[in-house]
Amino acid sequence: MDEFFTPIHTYQVCNVMSPNQNNWLRTNWLQRHGARRIYIEIKFTLRDCNSMPGVAGTCKETFNLYYFESDRDIGNNIWENQFVKIDTVAADESFTSVDLGIRRLKLNTEVRGVGPLNKKGIYLAFQDIGACIAIVSVRVYYKKCPAMVQNLAVFPDAVTGADSSSLVEVQGQCVDHSEERDTPKMYCSAEGEWLVPIGKCVCSAGYEEQRDSCRACEPGFFKSSSGDQLCAKCPLHSHSDVMAALFCQCDANYYRSASDLPSAPCTRPPSAPVNALSSVNGTSVTMEWSPPSSNGGRSDIRYNVVCRKCAWASSQCEACGNGIRFSPKQMGLTEPAISVVNLLAHTNYTLKVEAVNGVSDLSLEPRQFISLNVTTNQAAPSQILVVKQENTSQNSVTLMWQEPDQPNGIILEYEIKYFEKVKHFLLCCEQIQMQQGHPESRLRLQLLPIRRLTAPKTFMHYSICYVYIHSPCVHIHLIQLVLKVKWSAFRLFTEMPEVTTLFKMSSLAVGSLQFISEYGMAPSAGNLPNGGLKFLDNFHAIFT
Repeated sequence: MDEFFTPIHTYQVCNVMSPNQNNWLRTNWLQRHGARRIYIEIKFTLRDCNSMPGVAGTCKETFNLYYFESDRDIGNNIWENQFVKIDTVAADESFTSVDLGIRRLKLNTEVRGVGPLNKKGIYLAFQDIGACIAIVSVRVYYKKCPAMVQNLAVFPDAVTGADSSSLVEVQGQCVDHSEERDTPKMYCSAEGEWLVPIGKCVCSAGYEEQRDSCRACEPGFFKSSSGDQLCAKCPLHSHSDVMAALFCQCDANYYRSASDLPSAPCTRPPSAPVNALSSVNGTSVTMEWSPPSSNGGRSDIRYNVVCRKCAWASSQCEACGNGIRFSPKQMGLTEPAISVVNLLAHTNYTLKVEAVNGVSDLSLEPRQFISLNVTTNQAAPSQILVVKQENTSQNSVTLMWQEPDQPNGIILEYEIKYFEKVKHFLLCCEQIQMQQGHPESRLRLQLLPIRRLTAPKTFMHYSICYVYIHSPCVHIHLIQLVLKVKWSAFRLFTEMPEVTTLFKMSSLAVGSLQFISEYGMAPSAGNLPNGGLKFLDNFHAIFT
């Protein structure tokens, strides 16, 4: 019994009177369950040899501890020399006969470790060599680091290493609804303590950390990405109705662009620009306006300008066309001003300006814009291309023409200039052969005034004239022109640069030309002075 008179079971021996004691006590086969190192805790009492008379030579105050490894239970088939000594165990306190009288036990506790172990189990043995000893209890155990959650990673039980200085690396497993940020690791020391946490897990999108777990975001809250952040309240003009929301849905008529973050508030298109002003300068228009009164909750305001050309007689309008130039550009303006050039003169235009932002293309509502109606200034009309003679008399002529293609305004009057013909003509027209299949006929010619050039002293004056033929003829084969010119002046005349401009015909395909001098000879390469042939070639090329 102990000091409390509680019965206890002990293994004891006290053969201190006999020399050479060799008493063994062995345990059953003990499985190690994966432990690489085990610990043996022994509680025992030992009597002081000096308290017993006559045992000075044979009494001992120590005993030995042994172990033997085996993969199975082999019963009693173990020899003493197969055991491996762990240590010699001595008592810190021993009791005397006085302690026995007052029933005071001086219990000793000693712990020894053994490892590394490689086989499935072991036997322990205690050797008595002549002590008075009582073994009260023997506890065999191994150390491990207990399971725990660290940085949202679950670390299971981890058995310590084989020796007292080893560290066992253990990789953690992320808790539910979390993911690795860095691989979570910890080290289990030989004393069964966790050391050096490395890495961590973070809660997934839609979940936030609460103690050692991740919980879903409540309705009205969201979390768009994994991380340490908590669930956030839905931004302005948005909502969420489910648990673990990744983002909040926009309210009706509010939108979020593709470039907006989930944490950004939902926005809407801007209102129309205001206070538009225009200034017309000829065929150019400068237009300015003020930003819209509502930007829709966004700062990325841009402006687009639409140009429409409108008819005078009706309200129908059409696109202005490709010739119009916008400065700096037509679409995506960042400043509230634009110049439009290359417009048509004296034309009505409608210029519309709309403000857009990053969500304008997502909205189904009509675009909001401000419009201005402008009229460009008048300009000089384009040239009259065709003039037709209707009839003539001795002292009158009737002309007809079409309105200019581009009147560029309201035409108030036409100005006609005319000149009186001179009386001296040296050009005559004879019989004209019409296109094959048509009868022979005469063609009316109108001879314009003679153009007189003053020649140098080396030759006499000469004359030439334009010939305008008014006829429905398609092709004329022969025109005989009589040109009165002095042979002595012929060379110089043909070398003058005005030859190209003096001889012209309108809309005629001339097959051949025949020149007759005052001597009645047809000029040719043989009977003309130097340069005459060049004159003929140039003249012929003009009309062919």
